[in-house]
Amino acid sequence: MTANVKKTRIQSIDVLRGFALLGLLSMNIISFSMPNIAYYNPTVVMADAPLNMPIFSLMYVMADQKFMGIFSLLFGASTLLILQSSKKASISEIKLHFSRNFWLIIIGFLHGLLLWEGDVLLIYGLCALVLYFLKDFKPAILFFAGLFLFLTPVAYNLVMGWLVLHLDQSSTIWLQNYWSPPLHVLTQDIRLFQGDYMNQLNYRIEGSEQQYTDNDGYGFHGLGQLVDFFGRSIGMMLIGMAAFQKGVIGDLKPSIFYLNMCLLGFAIGIPLAILGLVTFHHYDFEANYSLFLGRIPNHFATLFIVTGYVGAITLWCRTKTLRWLQNSLAAVGKMALTNYVAQTVIAGFVFYGFGLGLYGQVNRLELLLIMLAIWSLQIVGSVIWLRCYIYGPVEWIWRSLSYGRVAKIQR
Repeated sequence: MTANVKKTRIQSIDVLRGFALLGLLSMNIISFSMPNIAYYNPTVVMADAPLNMPIFSLMYVMADQKFMGIFSLLFGASTLLILQSSKKASISEIKLHFSRNFWLIIIGFLHGLLLWEGDVLLIYGLCALVLYFLKDFKPAILFFAGLFLFLTPVAYNLVMGWLVLHLDQSSTIWLQNYWSPPLHVLTQDIRLFQGDYMNQLNYRIEGSEQQYTDNDGYGFHGLGQLVDFFGRSIGMMLIGMAAFQKGVIGDLKPSIFYLNMCLLGFAIGIPLAILGLVTFHHYDFEANYSLFLGRIPNHFATLFIVTGYVGAITLWCRTKTLRWLQNSLAAVGKMALTNYVAQTVIAGFVFYGFGLGLYGQVNRLELLLIMLAIWSLQIVGSVIWLRCYIYGPVEWIWRSLSYGRVAKIQR
């Protein structure tokens, strides 16, 4: 009985991770294929394309921030799981933890520099350095500390919602141009990513000269991004640690518990996200509202929808329904780091100038079809790879570097 519980527990975590990894692409593919602001503002690029607004709305409600939230939750839980494993193997947990996350920071830095500026691995590695010192705290403390940090962007955006009304003219213009870039800026961005690799690399190294300016609008927005990314990430990681300690992540609670998570999470979270979407339309996607106050409803919604997803996937893993799909998602989850980097490589080939050069040429409906093709490729590829190997290739490199020896990879 114990062995079965352990197997189910691992399966549910891997299925969740695979589900989140594929879900991340549903939002990241916008940043791969269009100027970055299109991720947030559907009125900027191909606004009149078929189903542009309905697809944006669906992704905003069910995907935006939610899959990164699941990933962060699982990252916190996995941190404790790995530390527990190191104790059983008589390995120095502090050495392993900091070695793993040092190399994760390096991998994330190289991923962000060489391939795609939207990398989150660097942020995760930095957040993880803090997690070690909090691992022995009680679940309640971890949960409320995580909740506090997760909600810090809400406090920041509330303050900025008032301050933005009192900015000087140059700062206001910068925010408006950031949110709705002039045509020549969008054209320049499209030419850059349709061009050669070295120009893109220089852009990532040096940044856009037009982006940097000495005014409060740029400073407040940049600080807001840092507060948002780190607050959401480390907040959900701490909640994930608490959930793992209590057996919520790991399939150790009664089925009714996960059913309540699913029903309450979606019943509260989806209306909150829809409310945020409605207010965007009410303010006609205006910059001052959308950049700060407009983000708040979906931020709250994320916490609940993540709860709903975790409850639903865990319940599903207790059934034999579509077991082949569970196993396929678990394979993707076991190779999450490899698949995350692979999404960048594949998308880079499809959209950037050193490949097919479709950047800025594909609308949201067409992106869904490309996303489904990448999903299929990664699911089939992960299943086939794991029949022969224990780890994904990037996981193998990470593990070998972390332990300071070449890890076994062949089954």
